Amino acid sequence: MHPLLLDLIACPICYKQLTLSHSTEKLELICHSDMVSYPIREGIPVLLTDKACPITST
Repeated sequence: MHPLLLDLIACPICYKQLTLSHSTEKLELICHSDMVSYPIREGIPVLLTDKACPITST
């Protein structure tokens, strides 16, 4: 995913900035406000609220 896109897209729930995950297992965008992640499939962010996965802080 192109880094410039991160400045253009926002969380569909709270409209705040998303960050790219640092995980090597899967590529996803993280909303730290809502504590959810959105998958990136074939380079395209899937910003659908029903596809958001809750994340837990450790």
